[in-house]
Amino acid sequence: MTKTKITALFLALIMVIGCFGILSVSAEENEGSTFTRDDIFLTKSAFSKLPSTYEATVKFPKGTSASTRGGVIFGDFKNMTTACVSFEIHKNGNPRLYFIDANQTAHSYIFDKVNVYTGEWVNIAIVKDSSAKTVTCYINGEAKQTINQASPATLTLKSEMCIGGDHRAENEQFFKGSIKNVTVYSDIRTADEIKADASGSYDQDNLIGSYDITANAKTIKDKNGKGSDFFSRNPWVEKEPVTDYAFSFAVVGDTQTLAYYYQTQFAQLYNWIVNNIESKKIEYVIGLGDITDKDTKAEWTLAKNLIKKLNGKVPFSLVRGNHDSVDMMNRFFPYSEYGSTVSGSYDNTMLNTYHKFTVGDIKYMLVNLDMGPNNDVLEWANKIVAENPDYNVIVTTHVYLYHDGTTLDENDNAPATKCGGYNDGDDIWNKFVKKHKNIVLVLSGHDPYDKIVTKQSKGENGNLVTQMLIDPQHTDKTYGGAGLVAMLYFSEDGSHIDVEYISTVNNAYFLEENQFGIDIAVVDASATPETDPVESTPVESTPSESDSESTEPTESNKTDDEKSDKDESSGAIITICIIAGIVVVIAIVAAIVLKKKKK
Repeated sequence: MTKTKITALFLALIMVIGCFGILSVSAEENEGSTFTRDDIFLTKSAFSKLPSTYEATVKFPKGTSASTRGGVIFGDFKNMTTACVSFEIHKNGNPRLYFIDANQTAHSYIFDKVNVYTGEWVNIAIVKDSSAKTVTCYINGEAKQTINQASPATLTLKSEMCIGGDHRAENEQFFKGSIKNVTVYSDIRTADEIKADASGSYDQDNLIGSYDITANAKTIKDKNGKGSDFFSRNPWVEKEPVTDYAFSFAVVGDTQTLAYYYQTQFAQLYNWIVNNIESKKIEYVIGLGDITDKDTKAEWTLAKNLIKKLNGKVPFSLVRGNHDSVDMMNRFFPYSEYGSTVSGSYDNTMLNTYHKFTVGDIKYMLVNLDMGPNNDVLEWANKIVAENPDYNVIVTTHVYLYHDGTTLDENDNAPATKCGGYNDGDDIWNKFVKKHKNIVLVLSGHDPYDKIVTKQSKGENGNLVTQMLIDPQHTDKTYGGAGLVAMLYFSEDGSHIDVEYISTVNNAYFLEENQFGIDIAVVDASATPETDPVESTPVESTPSESDSESTEPTESNKTDDEKSDKDESSGAIITICIIAGIVVVIAIVAAIVLKKKKK
C-alpha cells in the first residue's frame, strides 16, 4: 500500500472515529433520568411478588451534601401502617432497604459503610436472605457490607409500585440524583450473578422486572416483558366536560389541609361551587368530615364563613371527622341554627342527622353519621331507613372505605376505634348498610388517596350498594391546595353516575382514572343495573359508554407508547442515515485526495 493511500485511509479512520465519538458523547449525556416532585412513575396495580434482590445504577451530582437524603429508587411506601418496601438512598449516600410488614413493624437496613455520593455512575445491589437472616449490599458487583438481621420473608404489597419516588404527601422522598436502570429478582442472587448483572448481563430466571430509564420518557417499560410497566402520571387531564345528565351532587372530601395551610384555596373551592350551582345543576353539596386539621377556632371560623355562602342557594350536609372535636362541631354548627336544614337528628345536634328531599321523580334520603358512630346511633339509623323503603338512601360518614377497596377495619391505618370512635367501616356495613335494600350509595373520606376508590357490594337482599372513598387531603399537600371537588352527575332516573374530580383552583380535571361512569341501583327494581360484582373485589372505575367505543389508531389517538416507539424508530433511521452520509463523504474525500496525488 502506498504512503498516499495510507494517509487517505488514516484520515478517513480519524473522521469515522470522531463521528462515532460525537454520537457516543451525545448518548452518554442522555443516559439516565433525573426526577422532581412532580415526576411520578407508577404501575397500574401492586406488585404480586416481593423481590429478594434489588439492583440499580445511579449517579449523584458531585458534592452532594451528606445531610441530603438521596431518595427512593423503587418502592411503594404510603404510610407507617401499610405493608410496603422501599429501595432508597439515605443520608451520607448510604443505600437502604426498608420494609413495613403485615404487623406494622418497620425493618430498616442502612449500609453505613457505603457512600454513593461520588459524582460517578454506581451499580448498587441489595440482597435480602430471610433464611440466613442477612441483608448484603454490593457496589459495582463487589460485596461491601452485610447486616445480620432478620428480614420479612414475604409481604402482600397493597399499593402501586413507584420509580424515583413514592406515595408520600408531596412526593417528599423523590430521587435527588439520576437513575439509569432498575432490576428486581425474586431469588437470592449470588456474588457471581451480581457481578454479571452489574456488567449488564441480566438473567431471565427469577426476574420480576428490568427497566432502562431515559430522560423525558412517558412510560418505563419492563424490557423483558415479565413485570409491570411504569407510567408517568400527568395529574391534569384534558377532556370534554360531562353534559348529558339531569342533576348533580358536589362532594367535598376532607378539607383539613385547605383549612390549616391553604385558606385562599379553601375559599376558591366554595366560590367555585356557588358559581356553578346553576350551570352544573347542583342539587346538594355533601361534606365528608375532617373539616379542620388542628380543630382551632380560626379554622372553624373560616369553614363556617365559607359554608355559609351556600345558605339559601343549595342544600348541604356535614359530618364530623376525627380531626374535628364534638365540642367545636356543636359550637360552630349548632342544631339551633342548622336544624332547619335537616329532617331529623339523633340527639338534636348536627352530629347524626337525616334529610329527605326529591329531585325530579326521585326520592332521596341523606343519612349523615358521626365519625365511628356507636351502636345506639346505628340502631337509630336502621329504624329511619326501614321506615322509608321508598327513598333512595345515601349514607355519608367519615371513616368507612379503605384505599384498597375494603371496608376500613381495626387492622387498617387509623381506624375509627383508635380515633375516638366506636364502629369502623366493617361494623357499619355489617350492622347497618347491608341490611337495607334501599341504601344505594355510601360516601366517606378519612383515608388519604389521590384516586376516588369505588366498590360495589351486594346487601342481604341481593341489592347493589355502591361505595366511594373521596379524600383529597394529601393531594392538596402535594399540589399546594388543589381544592378538589368530586362532581357526581346523575341520569334522569338516577341509575347512572358520571364522575369528575375537579381542581377548583387549577380549573382542571385530576387524574384520568378519576373521570369515569358507573351504574348504580335505585329503589325501582326495573332500573337496577345488571351488574353482579364480587363483594371482596373493588370495582374498577370505567369510562362511560360513549368514551369506550373502539376506534382504529390514528396519529391523534395513538398511545404515548406507540408514538414513543415510532419516535425511537425514526431516531434510529436518522442516525443510520447520518452515519451512511458521513461514510459517503469520507469516501469521496479519500478519492479526491488519491486522484490529486496521482496527478
